Amino acid sequence: MLAYLIAVVGVALVGGFYPAMFAAVAASLLLNFYFTTPPYSLTIADRDAVLALGIFLGVAAMVSWVVD
Repeated sequence: MLAYLIAVVGVALVGGFYPAMFAAVAASLLLNFYFTTPPYSLTIADRDAVLALGIFLGVAAMVSWVVD
């Protein structure tokens, strides 16, 4: 997850807030697709994973705002 967050911060440094928000949404979808159960789908079976993805999106948005 931290690698995706670093990518979002890099996008914020180069492109600004709105590209970073797009990258944050894309990163959360990729995390959902690859790392939550069931893998390789956008379905989330665990309620904790929904919370984790929401927190990731919030942190990525806040960091992008501060970096911009």
